[in-house]
Amino acid sequence: MKNGLPTIAASILALTLASPAFGKAPYPGFERDMALAFENGGEPMELALLSEQEMRDTQGAFVPAFAFLTHWASRIVMGSTYGAVTTGMTNHRNMYSSPMNKWMAASMIYWGFAGFISSNPYVGTAIGVYEYKHPDWGVRHVYNTLRAIDDAYPTLGAFVRRVGEAIDEYSSQQFGDIVPQGDASGASAYSVAQNSENTSFGARLVQRLPQDELRNFFANLPESTLLTHLDMVAAGTTRSDFLENLQPQVVNDLLLQLSEPDMQRFIRIVPASIMNPLLGTATVTRDYWSPHWRT
Repeated sequence: MKNGLPTIAASILALTLASPAFGKAPYPGFERDMALAFENGGEPMELALLSEQEMRDTQGAFVPAFAFLTHWASRIVMGSTYGAVTTGMTNHRNMYSSPMNKWMAASMIYWGFAGFISSNPYVGTAIGVYEYKHPDWGVRHVYNTLRAIDDAYPTLGAFVRRVGEAIDEYSSQQFGDIVPQGDASGASAYSVAQNSENTSFGARLVQRLPQDELRNFFANLPESTLLTHLDMVAAGTTRSDFLENLQPQVVNDLLLQLSEPDMQRFIRIVPASIMNPLLGTATVTRDYWSPHWRT
């Protein structure tokens, strides 16, 4: 592996998840979906990177320091694996992390992507993982293939960006032409310039959200939380200016920064015309978000 990361046997310093999350009984949310990424044919893998408590912690109020997606619909499509990848990237970029911790952080990223690709083979095909030809290979094979593919990239960041591009493409393909929500006259008034390639897909999709409900959602975030996010995506923007204008690109970028609990609250305002195509990409995606949507 590049960047001086050691090549270590898979079992060394690994934390085995001997918990109900890896049993046959139902279990909710993040723990269940992440368990799928660590299973092979329904059986637990001997390698697991997170303890039960650490898996719960990845649901917390993290702010991704590395943006590998360009629009918020992709985050919904990724479900719980978004938390695994962004947490792994944050830990990997920590200058104080030891080589071992960096290796484990990188493995967290690979396992997160492997779990996602196993449920969304189109993304794997886009980057050279032809999992659909061998359905019995399971998540472990996808993980090993990703490690091999990564060797062709100069840095881990470049590899993560490439996978992010494939996920963005996949999620955007769930929709046709994107116009704002509203009647036909409102849609026709939406200018060509706004709906051009110069405007990101995520920003255009923001236009289809109910704007008053979107404004209320952000207004109800703790002021310090909102200002922290704004400083990350649009430095110098005041809270009042943001709430008044709801600039689509800023909203899109901010949604990629939300903590998982805040994102779960946000999706309650997402209309069915957007949410249903995203939930239809994979069963694990639907299972992850459905308890929070419209509740």
